[in-house]
Amino acid sequence: SGTDLSPEMLMQARETCMAKGHMPLLLCQDMKELDLYGTVDVAVCATNSLNYLEKEEELAAVFSLVHNFLTPGGLFLFDINSLYKFETLYGENTYVFESDKAFCVWQNQYDAKDGVCDFRLTIFEEERGGRYKKLEEEQCQTYFSLEKVKELLVKAGFELLGVASDCKGGALEEDSADIYVTARCIK
Repeated sequence: SGTDLSPEMLMQARETCMAKGHMPLLLCQDMKELDLYGTVDVAVCATNSLNYLEKEEELAAVFSLVHNFLTPGGLFLFDINSLYKFETLYGENTYVFESDKAFCVWQNQYDAKDGVCDFRLTIFEEERGGRYKKLEEEQCQTYFSLEKVKELLVKAGFELLGVASDCKGGALEEDSADIYVTARCIK
């Protein structure tokens, strides 16, 4: 099973799964309204998706929903952005990316007091005939401390099994950009 708020991402997941001979249940839904058709043994929330939640209450609610749909002893694997990433890599930085068919300007504005980073993406995508289409997108992420994440996991009924700097279990360092969390559902 898989869920995503983006129909485009679900279509890409569908195509990838079908190419490998699989057809899982894919649901278009907001993680804040997670509603599966039964329980699962493992839940994965990837690419720092939890940082798109705006408040600790929303994070707590998502943890509770995931707990509801996990079997006893089921695993919850997710990653979140570190404070280092918000302050240093995001910060007030502007990044420019260029490929054969696109050009992207990514501007960040981080408010340390609120723990919120606003992103403004301007993308120029090449179309047929050499013309470029301009696309603009705004996103926002919220920083959640590891201590708060641990507290909310326990309140939701999870046992924290470990944290790491990458999906291979690397040790957390002061300059780790991501924090990978493994928790077990206790029922």
